[in-house]
Amino acid sequence: MRLNCSLLARRPQKEPVPFQEVLPLRLKKTVSGKGDKTSDVACLQEMAIMLACFKKNDFNQALCAKEISNFQGCYKDFVAFACE
Repeated sequence: MRLNCSLLARRPQKEPVPFQEVLPLRLKKTVSGKGDKTSDVACLQEMAIMLACFKKNDFNQALCAKEISNFQGCYKDFVAFACE
C-alpha cells in the first residue's frame, strides 16, 4: 500500500479566504507600458551599407569613403533636425 500519494496530496481548504480590496477595482483611463518609448534610431540604412562595405573590404576605410561620407551626412542632418 502506498501512503505517499495520500500524504502528499493537496487537501481542500477548510475556510474560504475573504477577498480584501486594497485598491479600487476600476480600469484606468491610460495604459502605461513599453509602447510609450520612442526609438531614436537614425540612419540605420546608411549604417548597414557602410558596415557591409567594411566587411566586404576587410575594414579598409579608404575603399568605403563614399559610404562613410553618406553616413556622416545623414547623421549631421539628424542632429540638426533633432535640435530644432
